[in-house]
Amino acid sequence: MTSEWNKHERLHALRAVDTMTALLSVPAGRGAAGRLVVGRVLSGVLEALVDGDLEEEAERAEAAVRSLTDTDMASEAATRNWIVRTLRSRSDESNGDLFVGERGWVDPVEHDVWALLALGPLARRIRLWSTTLKRAAPDLGATIGVRAHQVRHWASGNSVPSPLHREALARSLGVHPAWLAAERDHSADVDLYLYDGRCPCGSEAGFTRGPVGGRGFGDVGPGGGVAWCNGCGQPLLPAGQATLLALPLMRETAPPDRWPASMDFRAVYVRDDRDLAAPWPHGLWCPGDTTRERGPVRVPGPLTEPPRTPPAPPAGAVRPRVPAPRRRAGKPGPVPKGGVERTGVEKIQAFVQWVGGGRRLTGKGHLKIADARALIEALDTGDVWNPVEHGYQHKTRSSIEMHHLQRLLTWTTAAGILHVDGDFLLPVNDSLRLTDHLPALQRALADALVDVALIVLWWPLVLSPLSERNELEHALTVMWRQLGNADGPVPASALGDAVWDAIGKGAYGEDLFADPKGAEQAMRRDLPSVLQLCQDVGLVHLRDGNPAPTPFGRSRRWAYA
Repeated sequence: MTSEWNKHERLHALRAVDTMTALLSVPAGRGAAGRLVVGRVLSGVLEALVDGDLEEEAERAEAAVRSLTDTDMASEAATRNWIVRTLRSRSDESNGDLFVGERGWVDPVEHDVWALLALGPLARRIRLWSTTLKRAAPDLGATIGVRAHQVRHWASGNSVPSPLHREALARSLGVHPAWLAAERDHSADVDLYLYDGRCPCGSEAGFTRGPVGGRGFGDVGPGGGVAWCNGCGQPLLPAGQATLLALPLMRETAPPDRWPASMDFRAVYVRDDRDLAAPWPHGLWCPGDTTRERGPVRVPGPLTEPPRTPPAPPAGAVRPRVPAPRRRAGKPGPVPKGGVERTGVEKIQAFVQWVGGGRRLTGKGHLKIADARALIEALDTGDVWNPVEHGYQHKTRSSIEMHHLQRLLTWTTAAGILHVDGDFLLPVNDSLRLTDHLPALQRALADALVDVALIVLWWPLVLSPLSERNELEHALTVMWRQLGNADGPVPASALGDAVWDAIGKGAYGEDLFADPKGAEQAMRRDLPSVLQLCQDVGLVHLRDGNPAPTPFGRSRRWAYA
């Protein structure tokens, strides 16, 4: 398994995310039949990720779907986070397999899947629609009045179109401009898959009812059956109030009673040997067997009309921080003075002041290398320029290699003080005022501790329980009880014991993790990173790695419901 997927695999992953977020955004999709389809779509992504056996991956996918909570389905971002966690867990398990060499290594950072999953709805939408309609970036750019690389930036999430470019892009794709409005950039396009009482092909031929398909999956409860259009064969799930939810198709064309047992987990089957390469609705859902498939696919009817509902705002514990509308950068701030000893909060304060009204970034959205070098010297971040390892000097080529400086950037963006807008790092609204009042800045940063920790803890190869929001919040509560009752530093090992006792066992002493020993080791590995983040914002002092609460830390309450 290489880090690069072919065009077909990348498109399949994008469509899978699009399908699962749409299904899990409506009540009908969260029912037994909808979850069954989500499991089947997810199994295809898992199979491609680890080059595994589809039947085995289907069992893992069904287990992951059973673990879904209301929080996981609270928003588009929440669903994507659940998909990322599921795929990272599977890749970690595969990489730890003794026989991984037979399949290949799933790179925890460079594999294509992580970049694809990081795409927001707008970038994913542009890629899906342009590919489905066979519109390449040079073609789209020529009709819009921009160069091809600008279209590619939009499709990669590196920048967003201006209002005028959004309208031109909508016209070029043949869709209603409201579908590309800025307020829909953070919401799943559920409306695209909902139809009022009839198939999107427009046929009046009626429907044939039946089970989702596959032995063992027919009994999914009341309303769990599928309606197949007698005109085009598209399967749809009754979604209540005379609406239908279009379902994805897989490649098998034989009905379930002819399938071998190994195919029972496939997604909704196609009746009457329909051609999956036909125009909508099949063309949008199914990429087909090869990457050489050609032919026109018409724009779905709902896309030519305004969306029926306003975009749902991000909700729940995973609410993303929506930046202010894009605006021109102001005057950048001064470079911090070097040789000044600063606390963690003061370093973040100096970093925000350096950004000032805005700083230009690289095309990939990173700090420019010259700016990064000046900052690590002025702020004494602890990063090493051109580090020497094993007697060999490595040339620093990107600011993302400067991990301590990147942590300062993560603090400011996760706390909603700065945000990346295209190739600029800009302040959010009046956030620069926070830098004039250090206690207010410190409180704002402390409020973002959980969000920052979740970002920082995503990078290790083996994820720990602390990479889950609920477990991290529980761990912080336990840690603060221990610190609040202590007069001096608390050994980090004792904190680790207390945290594991709280999150590793159930109410009756049963293990809560499939690999308790591995989960505990990963938790203890990541605990120092959490403590370092606490020190960044003055919640604790670390003495030889052992934390002692500060007066500010004692004033905080870490009790999460």
